[in-house]
Amino acid sequence: MNLGILAVICSYCYAPLLVDLPILLENIHFRKKVLKYNSDKEGAFLSLVNMGLYALNFLDLDSLSEAVSRVFTNTWEANARSITVTIQSKE
Repeated sequence: MNLGILAVICSYCYAPLLVDLPILLENIHFRKKVLKYNSDKEGAFLSLVNMGLYALNFLDLDSLSEAVSRVFTNTWEANARSITVTIQSKE
């Protein structure tokens, strides 16, 4: 069999899958966590991250990345607030 013909046959073996997703502007909303710029919560977040990182044992490199992640995650959860973003939001 000619390889050129085989290539043409195989390129038509699968039908493209087309899907329409109905996305309406009124239905766009999601939640996210934020820290307001120059707020007391932002200052507390930065201070707690600083203290948390200072307290880490940098000699134990095996668990260092996990410890840094925990510092940021716990501090973020303690200081950030949840907002709902919709089509009417300014963000």
